[in-house]
Amino acid sequence: MCAGADPGLHVHAAFCSFETGITRRKAYTRRQRKEVFADLIVWAKVALTEPDGKKPLSPAAAWRLAVHAWLPFHGLITIATERKA
Repeated sequence: MCAGADPGLHVHAAFCSFETGITRRKAYTRRQRKEVFADLIVWAKVALTEPDGKKPLSPAAAWRLAVHAWLPFHGLITIATERKA
């Protein structure tokens, strides 16, 4: 564990990566990046065209929503919420 790390983070804090030189980043080839981009475009189009009775999304909002959904779906980030006591 790096110095000053919160034990609850299990050494996944950004500053620990810089301190220890360990990176957790996944590398993508050019072909894979193109596939990810095409996948995100599909997710954004779905967000734009899906009628859910709410105000229509702007293209920028649809893109943010697609990225926000795609990253945890592929295990690249974890979104945690606080539990209510």
